Amino acid sequence: MTTTSPTFTDPSSPGESSAGGIDQTQAKVGQVVDQAQHAAGQVAAQAEQQATSQLESQKERAVDSLVTVAQALRQTGQHLHEQEQGTVGEYVGKAAERVEELTNYLRSRDVPQLLAETQHLARRRPGMFLGIAVALGFAGGRFLMSSGQRGSAYDSFDPATRPNISGYASPTGAPAS
Repeated sequence: MTTTSPTFTDPSSPGESSAGGIDQTQAKVGQVVDQAQHAAGQVAAQAEQQATSQLESQKERAVDSLVTVAQALRQTGQHLHEQEQGTVGEYVGKAAERVEELTNYLRSRDVPQLLAETQHLARRRPGMFLGIAVALGFAGGRFLMSSGQRGSAYDSFDPATRPNISGYASPTGAPAS
C-alpha cells in the first residue's frame, strides 16, 4: 500500500488569490451599496423637505383665504343686522368666528403636526373623515368651477352664444354661417 501525503497549497498560489479577489470584490460591493443607501437617504430627506415646504406655503395661502372669508362673513352679518335680519346675522357672525378659530388653529400648527392629527382622526373616526373629505372635495370643486374659466369662450348652454355648425338656421333666425 502506498500512502499519499496531504498536499498543502501555498498562499500565493492561484487558488488562494482568487479567494482574496472575491473578498476584495465583496468589500467594494458593500461600499457601493452603503454609498447608494446614503445617497438614497439624502434624496428622500431632500424630497421630504421640499414637500413640507410646499405644503407650508399652501397652508399659508389657505390661511390667507380663510381670513378673507371670515371678513366677508363678518361684513355680511353686519349688513344683515342693518337690514333687521338679526337672527340670520347672528348665525353668519358665529360662522365668521368659527372660520377665525380655524384660521388661528392652522396658524398655530406646522405641517407635520397637521398631518399627524389628520391621520389620527382618520384612524379614530374613518366615517367622519371620509365625510369631511367628500365635503371639502365638493366645495373645492364648486369653488374652482365658479372662479375659473369653463374651458371655452362661449357658454355651451346658451344657444345664442353657441356657434352654428349644423348648416341650419340658428335659434335666433339668422342664416347659417
